[in-house]
Amino acid sequence: MSAITSANVTMLKSWEGISKGNKTSRSYRRAQVTLSAQGGTSGDIPASVFNLVDIYEVDAYGLNATGTWSSVPVVLDQTTNGTTGAVLNTGILTCSPSTGALANATGILEVLVTGRSI
Repeated sequence: MSAITSANVTMLKSWEGISKGNKTSRSYRRAQVTLSAQGGTSGDIPASVFNLVDIYEVDAYGLNATGTWSSVPVVLDQTTNGTTGAVLNTGILTCSPSTGALANATGILEVLVTGRSI
């Protein structure tokens, strides 16, 4: 299956935050992502679909696959910049609830993503 595009994402809420002293800004996105046997492969849910360059953290509210919400673990997809050596969290990966191994999912995944805006 191919990577998720913005057409697969319903943005529920989006807001910006600035730390004390205006030193660090964070962008917050609460969204639902429609998955069809996707999410467990590198790059399946890229940061760009949330209009972010880099993801700082992600919280999954759940996965609705059959009309019932269930928990699904998510992890950050890390990529190392070949030029600078910086590690960027460039996407989200879904995992199996029973084993914790990367695994594709089908349904609506609801997440809160915090990161750096484009």
